[in-house]
Amino acid sequence: MKMMKNSLKTLVRQEHGKVLILALILFALGALLLTPLLGLMSTGLTAGRIYEDNTWSLYAADAGVEDAVNWLLQGKPGDWPWTGDVEGPWQRDQPLEVNHNDVNITVAVQGSPDDHLYRIDSTATNGDAGTTVTAIVMAQPRFRGCFLTGDQTFSNQSPPPEGSVIVVGTVDIEHNQTVEGDMSIDGDLNLTNKAEINVEGGICVTGTVRMANNTEIKADGLLVGEDLEIGNNCDIYGYVLIFGDITFSQNANSRI
Repeated sequence: MKMMKNSLKTLVRQEHGKVLILALILFALGALLLTPLLGLMSTGLTAGRIYEDNTWSLYAADAGVEDAVNWLLQGKPGDWPWTGDVEGPWQRDQPLEVNHNDVNITVAVQGSPDDHLYRIDSTATNGDAGTTVTAIVMAQPRFRGCFLTGDQTFSNQSPPPEGSVIVVGTVDIEHNQTVEGDMSIDGDLNLTNKAEINVEGGICVTGTVRMANNTEIKADGLLVGEDLEIGNNCDIYGYVLIFGDITFSQNANSRI
């Protein structure tokens, strides 16, 4: 036992600073690795910030495409902040502000206007950096107007119906009526005494059109699926296409 204790004391006395040497080596290695490690962290933070900014710019440019598509689907209304010729190209008056980016958008027709194909270039700018998204889209304007079912009576509505009017049923016109678009009637059209209808587009009637005395129809054209019955002193402005018969009342004095 005494011999074992003497051996341990001898080992302790013979360390000669080995732990200190090891600590100094580790410290030196840490000092050598710290500088490049800090540089790598700084580069990673910068790259992450740039990636985030580019992602937000991409989302902003994509939002510009969505804004242009919505404008096209609404029929390119003139009260929106867009300028350009009737046949294009068009450009937003003021940039769209999304995610701290100014988004400039241009729209141009691709091919024939009847194809409803458009090229949209949307550029999001944040400082000196910019991201552009280009899209070729098909955008046919949505129906703007009202769709009515059942028999309807129009009697000098003010303001008039916005856009086109589609009615599934019979339509009676009393007094004066204006329609800011086309009018489609899946049924008959009846004009009472002295009634007038002024349609900015055309009128399509699948049934019979009956015009009482002193009535008037103004439209680009009148399409009648069945018969046209005309009273005295009636006027029809625009072309008329009838698939049935025309009947004039006795002593009628009318103009078509």
